This record gives sequence, structure tokens and C-alpha cells, in this order.
Amino acid sequence: LESLSFDTNYFEGSLLFINMFNYLQYIGFHSNYFTGPLDMKSISLTTVYCPSNYFTGSILSHFNNLSINYYNIESNYFTGLIPSYLNQTALQVINIQSNQISGSLPVLPRSVVSVYGIVNLLTGPLLIDWKDYKQLTVFQITYNYLTGTIPPIDSNVIECVSLNFNYLTGPVPQLASSNVIELLLLYNNLLTGPIPETFGNCKYLIQLDLNENILSGSIPNSLGSLSILQTLLINDNSLTGVLTNAVVTNWR
Repeated sequence: LESLSFDTNYFEGSLLFINMFNYLQYIGFHSNYFTGPLDMKSISLTTVYCPSNYFTGSILSHFNNLSINYYNIESNYFTGLIPSYLNQTALQVINIQSNQISGSLPVLPRSVVSVYGIVNLLTGPLLIDWKDYKQLTVFQITYNYLTGTIPPIDSNVIECVSLNFNYLTGPVPQLASSNVIELLLLYNNLLTGPIPETFGNCKYLIQLDLNENILSGSIPNSLGSLSILQTLLINDNSLTGVLTNAVVTNWR
């Protein structure tokens, strides 16, 4: 047996039997009532698609198989840490959102394309050198407890960075001059200082959300060059100055 899918049913109970299958590559248990730990020992497993159940326990054993490239356990009750050797896996998509995963976010594998960690208990600094990730387009770690500063987002491929509702400090991060970012969502943190003038280089930017921080200074005139900007949210900061025609003309 290589593929096993019970998606969108009313199954319940544990899934201890999946370790009977040594050649299993795909498991899909989306939207059921399965409970207990999800212990996976198949050395062939590449895809784990198990959102919206009642699974509990640690996820450490899930990555004993380094060949996993798609991992989605969204909306369960998993707890504990993400393994420190995560960067040795072949992961491209990791979705752990809406669980109770704690500890720090380890170094990610260079193969990663999308990261979703919304609504967990992650702590510690954001240890990522964006330019090392040549395929990473989406990074969402909102509603956690991250601290420290956000490293400069010096990536030419990232399209969405969402770090809302954390405890991040320091300046708003600089972006690569040739960036393709569309969504930059950093609201409800503890960021300080001005809005970077270089944000005017973000010609693909659709939404910029910096509200509920401690930003100061004026709105840079360079933001007026963002002709496709649809949403700018900077409320609840300490910004000052005058909104000039140079800023608002292209926003019509």
C-alpha cells in the first residue's frame, strides 16, 4: 500500500495501524474525528495531510523520515517542539497552524516554499537568513510569542511575510531592492523607528500593515510610488507630519 486517504468522513479512534505499511508514501485524513498520537514510521512517506482532527502528542517522530516534503497538520492539538534537525528534511510545505506547538522555530530546510505557523506557542528569536531560501514565497508565523528583531528581508522571491501578533522589537526590516513582495503584515508587535524610505521600491506591494506598533517619524514620500497598493494600515503608532501630494497622488 502506497497511498491511504480517508478525507472528509466521520472516522474516529487512533491511527496506530498505519505503521503496518512499510511502503506508504501518502496519508490523507483531513476532516475526521481521529484522536491520539500520530506515530509515523514509514521510511517512504512523503506527504502528510491530516488537518482538522483531534490528534494530540508530539510531532518529533514525524520527521524521522527525512524524505517528507509536504506536511499539513493544521487545526489539531499537537504539542511540544519542532525537531532541531528540520533543516535536514526535504520539506517544501510545512503547515502547523492552529496547534499548541512550542519552543523556538529551528533552521528551515533550504527546499522550503511555504511556512504556516499561525496560532501556536512558538517563542524566541526569528533565526532566518531570507536570501538563503531561493524558493520561499510564503512565511506566516502570526499569533505566537516570537521576540527579538526581524532580519532584513533580503529575498528576491518572497511574496508574503506575515508576523502579526508577536513580540518582535527593533526597526521595520529593510527589503531587497529587487523584491517581489506583495503582502507585508507586521501589525501588533513592538517595532520602533521610521517606515523605511526604501519601501518605495516595492512595486508589487498590495498590502502593507504596520498598525499597533511604536513607529515614529513621517510617512516617506517614496510610498507615493506604490501605484498598485490597495491597503495601507498604520494606525495606532506615533507617526507625525503632513500627508503631501507626493505621497497620495498615485493611490487614487
